Amino acid sequence: MWTIKKISSMLGVSHNTIRKVVRELFPNKVQNGVKTVLDDEELVKIVGAIKHKGIVEFDNKPVKNDDLTKIGKVDNNNLTKIGKVDEQLARLEAMTENMVLLARELSFMLNKTFLHSEQLLLKNNTNNALSNPRKEIWDAVNEFKRENEIEMMSRDVLLDLAEKYQKEKGIVIKTNNDYEAVIRNILLKNKAGDFVRWIRARL
Repeated sequence: MWTIKKISSMLGVSHNTIRKVVRELFPNKVQNGVKTVLDDEELVKIVGAIKHKGIVEFDNKPVKNDDLTKIGKVDNNNLTKIGKVDEQLARLEAMTENMVLLARELSFMLNKTFLHSEQLLLKNNTNNALSNPRKEIWDAVNEFKRENEIEMMSRDVLLDLAEKYQKEKGIVIKTNNDYEAVIRNILLKNKAGDFVRWIRARL
């Protein structure tokens, strides 16, 4: 058989705390002037209740009843905060996924628009003697690479040539390190033929 004092000593929890738990679980067991006696099954329920409330030992010193109340409040608040944070993180993840999908759609639409604009420009440019300006530009760049024995170099040669061309001509062609953007700028500014002639003049 078990008494409140014996349970308190065994678990390292204050007498008042054990008495409070017993009163909650077995209100008929606690009476003034009468010794409280509990069996093994009741002890198991008491231990389970104490574990559920978050009462633990600290250096084998009993936890006071006031401390128990504080621990319970902190744990509940923390659980509530953690739940809210998890909910907010889930919403942010969903928003991020939607933003990525939207960015991909916008990128696709922009590329399609640029391509369409370029095709219209080439179609309406009656003064352009080049049948395929994009191919002519790359052919000229490749000829420049062969003449200067730099065939093993990457397409960055185009970027270097475009940078020198814009400095000499005083126009903006190379705005970044994307060779497709450079090609597009050359075509949109109707400078394809002039750029090709400029390259071949340096062969």
